[in-house]
Amino acid sequence: MTLSRAFCLALTACLVAGAAVRVDAGVADTPLPTFADGKPGQLAVMLPAVVKDNNLRTYVVCTNLGATPVDVGLEVFDQGGVRGNTVAAGNGALLNVAAGGTVTFSTGTTVIMHEEQVLTLEPPVTVLGQGSGRVVTTGLQVACTAYAVDRLHQIRDPRRSAERPPSIIVLPVQPACTPAACADADPCTVDGCDHAGVCTHTVVTDGTPCDDGNACTTGEACVADQCIGSPVSCDDGNVCTTDTCDPAGGCQHAPVPGCFTTTTVSTTTTSTS
Repeated sequence: MTLSRAFCLALTACLVAGAAVRVDAGVADTPLPTFADGKPGQLAVMLPAVVKDNNLRTYVVCTNLGATPVDVGLEVFDQGGVRGNTVAAGNGALLNVAAGGTVTFSTGTTVIMHEEQVLTLEPPVTVLGQGSGRVVTTGLQVACTAYAVDRLHQIRDPRRSAERPPSIIVLPVQPACTPAACADADPCTVDGCDHAGVCTHTVVTDGTPCDDGNACTTGEACVADQCIGSPVSCDDGNVCTTDTCDPAGGCQHAPVPGCFTTTTVSTTTTSTS
């Protein structure tokens, strides 16, 4: 096994171990920021592993895939879940990223990468270590990738230099959920996402009108997270039909074989003189 491969394996194991013991409560509970231009931030992606430790830096690349400009920011949290930078103050934020534009953030400078925004840790966070992070934007048309990068080494011609190449490890990126993706098919819940990108399903107040998808019920309303309605009446008043109800198609009226109805015809004679 080469030294470079051994280093990469050790680095990956270290990052995974750090993610396993990390406290993510800060990411989930910390309110989303407002950018310096007054626009509210939305959760775009979660970064379960963000590192600034042992000469490793996290490098995040985001591209605006939409047709309009967006603000993009990177927030980092230490291992205890404390936010380490303020996007509202411009620390870790880039405003009005053009459609199709790509921006880069980093937890520190590196020899090999170009960083547009290098985050500065703010008190009380002085050491990020193996923390976590999230990308916030003013529109959810942003896609991101993240890397752990060796800050000291650069790419050199191996025929002319004995310096080992820099280690660049792809870090996990977890897209934020959307209400549409969180739909649970329960008409008595409101589906959404929390700050950690986890689906939420809030039960509505009893008595809220709902649709149970059953054509054989009417007047449905939510009661204790159950959509309950009253049976519809399919009686057509015709003794020569069998009346039933199909949940998908509603009332059905099948003719009864050999059944005939008798109609009484009243004839009135009018005399004229």
